[in-house]
Amino acid sequence: IGPGRLWIMDENGITYWTRARLVQPRNTMDVYDKHHGLYSVGLEFACPHGAWFAPYTDAAARYGYALYGYAYYGGTLGQGFVLDSTSNSGEIVNVGNLPAVAMVITLSASGGTIVTPTVTNLETGQNFTLTGTLSDGDDWELDTAAPSLDKAGSSDWDNLTVGSNQQGLLYLLPGSNTIQVTSGSTMNGTIAFDFFPPYRI
Repeated sequence: IGPGRLWIMDENGITYWTRARLVQPRNTMDVYDKHHGLYSVGLEFACPHGAWFAPYTDAAARYGYALYGYAYYGGTLGQGFVLDSTSNSGEIVNVGNLPAVAMVITLSASGGTIVTPTVTNLETGQNFTLTGTLSDGDDWELDTAAPSLDKAGSSDWDNLTVGSNQQGLLYLLPGSNTIQVTSGSTMNGTIAFDFFPPYRI
């Protein structure tokens, strides 16, 4: 059977999911001549990611969801902040207990442009730069899992560079991460992060 989502519930009634594929049943039985009822059948799944994820992305917090005992609220963008100078910083919170590596990072120009921004996680030192000019009303959308980079609906992958000696793109440590965005000219817009907090349970 092809890949899908496997769900579990912990002792507190909290649900989590992971990407999984059914490999095979561990035991079988012939129920043709048995009465209707519940029968225990073992199933073997392959789970390539090794992490469980919250059922909502962090963006759900902006609508007032309480995630796992956290009274968790982001800014006006949920997980994001305004870009209105040559250097802006904001807090992005990963409420999971594993690093978040799969996310969509969106830079949006509003009321002006964003020119060749560099985005850095000050907790890890990881950074990436998007070379070019983002026009008013357009977005850069970086999907770190795909991976892919779109600008105004078209691929812009060739204009993405990462820090020297850096493997992979940017990830978020568990807890608070200070994200800094810099540019050689005043930025006009926002940056937003959308991801499922990952857990080891």
